[in-house]
Amino acid sequence: MKNDEMEEGQPAWDLNEWEDALTLRVGTTYVCRVCGNVVMVSKGGVGVLDLVCCGKPMEQTRARGREERR
Repeated sequence: MKNDEMEEGQPAWDLNEWEDALTLRVGTTYVCRVCGNVVMVSKGGVGVLDLVCCGKPMEQTRARGREERR
């Protein structure tokens, strides 16, 4: 749902949009920018993942397609 479609008292997102945003997908990787530690999600689900390493939040890395790797 877009902001311009939102009516007074209506939630900004519907249930499907929230579930999609909170889905932990297998293969998603996170990296520590301090030490280089890498974590990969091996079991998916729905929730919030707050990974911390070296006292700082880990950053999600973007998947690279085959064309970008060449």
